[in-house]
Amino acid sequence: MSISLEIKNNKKLLVAFLSLLLLSVFSLKIVNAKSDDTKIYIDVPYSTQQVDGKLNYQGWVMSEYKNAKVKVYVDGEEQ
Repeated sequence: MSISLEIKNNKKLLVAFLSLLLLSVFSLKIVNAKSDDTKIYIDVPYSTQQVDGKLNYQGWVMSEYKNAKVKVYVDGEEQ
């Protein structure tokens, strides 16, 4: 399963991918975003936390874009 987050402001800007690794541990990769423009943080689950069953996650995004939107995709489908 792969999970991706997308921030949009007039055009699509792919910001981060979350992917389940061995034993369901998360890895966060920041792509296509200047470090000063957009920051994304996943607070829960922790990077070393194992996840079993239903997935619950919490995080936040800080962006210079005034009307930015966050969309969550699971296996390529918007949630």
